[in-house]
Amino acid sequence: MDTFVSSDNQTIVVRFDHGDLLLEGLQRAADELGLETAALVTGYGALSRLHVHWGKHTGLPPEAVYGVYEEPLEICAMPGVIADGQVHVHITAGAGERIISGHLEPETVVCWLAEVVIQRLPLDLVRVKDQWGVPLLQRRE
Repeated sequence: MDTFVSSDNQTIVVRFDHGDLLLEGLQRAADELGLETAALVTGYGALSRLHVHWGKHTGLPPEAVYGVYEEPLEICAMPGVIADGQVHVHITAGAGERIISGHLEPETVVCWLAEVVIQRLPLDLVRVKDQWGVPLLQRRE
């Protein structure tokens, strides 16, 4: 993994190499660069292992279903937010007509490479859980 920071310190590109852990690496980059509030603008690359979760139903409280896919998959989209220094990412990946999407989980492994563009945001956001445990974005008080 390597990071590239713009001269104004507002834009970061993180390059992941074969075998790197994607979510753990993003969190490490956020910690090392002091990213408190930022947006994951885009992400692309390839995975050899994808670990995600998605909603089991539409009611409250929410419940998650987890899936692990150990096969070559191309990252098609990877939007997210860093709030209060914590990385929250959704991902869509696929191969041919097969598409998998959900909330990125630990132990997702990069295959050949992955690259993520992060933009600092001029906000101070945190996540606060509501009565159902849903972590909602709010301004820091």
